[in-house]
Amino acid sequence: MSRVQLALYRGPGTTLAHKAAHIITVGVLTVRELACCPWSHSEVVIDGRCYSASVRDGGVRWKDIDLTTGRWDVLDRPGVEPGEAYMRYRQREGLGYDWPGALAWGLPFLRQSPRRDYCFEICAHMLGLPAPHTWSALDLARGHR
Repeated sequence: MSRVQLALYRGPGTTLAHKAAHIITVGVLTVRELACCPWSHSEVVIDGRCYSASVRDGGVRWKDIDLTTGRWDVLDRPGVEPGEAYMRYRQREGLGYDWPGALAWGLPFLRQSPRRDYCFEICAHMLGLPAPHTWSALDLARGHR
């Protein structure tokens, strides 16, 4: 039976660049949320396949990822219909990565692009959440803001 899950990455990554990106993202989200945030990336998982937006992969994409490495927290999202989540992904598939949107968490004067997404944004969109660009990793983990 198909189910929807949310996978949250708690790194820190394997290369110096990935470690730095993880530390900066976690730091910015922790300050912005006024709560400790261990996650720097998110994926929506449907039938074992991961959907998100990634700088490394050029934007909104799907990917097979080993979520059993100990660096991921995987949460069930029982109220989300897999077919609807996938349909929402297909609406955004192939869009570029939204640097201004992602950086707006630390630089609020920046505005997100309506034709690009970052990881938390595409995940919120796939989960059917309102105003997807406003959701953080902590919000996604809690299932509410």
